[in-house]
Amino acid sequence: TTKSIGATRLFCIGNSAGAYGAMRFGLDLGAEAVLGFGTPTDPGALPIWRADFARLYQKLSAAGGTTDLRKLFAASPSPPRATLCYGAGHDGDREQAEQMAGLPTVRLLPTPGVATHNVIAEYLRDGSFQTIVAAMLEGQAG
Repeated sequence: TTKSIGATRLFCIGNSAGAYGAMRFGLDLGAEAVLGFGTPTDPGALPIWRADFARLYQKLSAAGGTTDLRKLFAASPSPPRATLCYGAGHDGDREQAEQMAGLPTVRLLPTPGVATHNVIAEYLRDGSFQTIVAAMLEGQAG
């Protein structure tokens, strides 16, 4: 938890696979908010990840766990605020993000005209990265 690591406030930010990690750490450690770019929300359903992380999934399954963020966020009594940024034209990222639709603490932020997985590059390029991080820190959705 946040207190166990000596923090008064905790925020997590990640990109791609790191965004999945940020979401999990944010949930498990009691973060106030999480910001993800191109976030896989159910990596067990992604063929590329299945091969790379097969042992992890086997361990989680054997322990009765899941890698599905929707299930984890829905089951949590106090999930963090989460903003998922993704390219509106990237089918895989859009599908993964939309799996989180309807959860009360989750905001989906599709980026129009972006069809690449590297959506964070657009935020860095146009200067909006700082704005969305500031919004997260100030308790806004972005």
